[in-house]
Amino acid sequence: MKSLAGSKISEEFLKTLWYKRLPQQVQAILSVSKDTLTNLAEMADKIMSVYNPTDISSINKQDQSRTISCSCEDNFRLSSIEASIESLSQQIHKLHSPNYNKPRYRNRSRSRSKSRNSSYRMCWYHYRFGANSQKCINPCSFKESKVNQEN
Repeated sequence: MKSLAGSKISEEFLKTLWYKRLPQQVQAILSVSKDTLTNLAEMADKIMSVYNPTDISSINKQDQSRTISCSCEDNFRLSSIEASIESLSQQIHKLHSPNYNKPRYRNRSRSRSKSRNSSYRMCWYHYRFGANSQKCINPCSFKESKVNQEN
């Protein structure tokens, strides 16, 4: 581990990672030592050579079958969760798609402006406000009535 990490990772961090991967019995023995990683590795090798592998870990067949049955239940639950996530993802995608957000009704202001007779060629201001218009944009065919011109 130390040679793979090089100088990018501190020795304390490597020691922590390495220590967590040791069997519990070896961790208990090495926990009292504050030695360097190299010395701790040598001690761990010596401890492991003294221990009989059957002393370190034992497997109970009954416990193993329980683990397998839980694993099947967990796989079923995991599949169910994955399906739910996929369904939610599709719903979110539909909400963000461009066609979903388009209005399903016609905007009245647009339909009125399109139905305006284009032969009059009146600017928007005169079309909207008539003689009370404060602005005018050319070309505009609006003609004021004589009553308004005299005042």
